[in-house]
Amino acid sequence: MLVSGPLLIDKNQIVQLEDDPFVNNKHPRSCVAITKDGNVIFIVFDGRHTDNSEGVKL
Repeated sequence: MLVSGPLLIDKNQIVQLEDDPFVNNKHPRSCVAITKDGNVIFIVFDGRHTDNSEGVKL
């Protein structure tokens, strides 16, 4: 799997993120998650359009 950002949860524990612009500023984001029952979830947050989609912080 390709990873381009920090892990948010590891071994059922929330990971403490560094205090830097990548984490604290709003950006377009996407992620993949696997539920306990094996379903795969793809999530996409649009961004960089201040009038309707600003992105999200980690």
